Amino acid sequence: MPPRPQRGAASVDPPLPSSGAEFRSEAYWRAFFEARPADAAFEWYGDWRQLKPLLLPLCVGEKEDGSVETARVVVLGCGNSALSAQM
Repeated sequence: MPPRPQRGAASVDPPLPSSGAEFRSEAYWRAFFEARPADAAFEWYGDWRQLKPLLLPLCVGEKEDGSVETARVVVLGCGNSALSAQM
């Protein structure tokens, strides 16, 4: 089995599940949340620092008249992600 990707040296995230079946396991989720500080945000795909280079170009564009237009973004978050606050 290939090694799991690392989330960063300062990460408090527990290891990712080794299989999709673990996502259905109560024991996995109990251990997952017990291994993390209660107030630590969890980002499934990355934080704003990591996603900014990918997302920002999609949120800002130039109109035909040369003016800059920014997108209005609705953040439909759940859980304790800090992504919307970082944006």
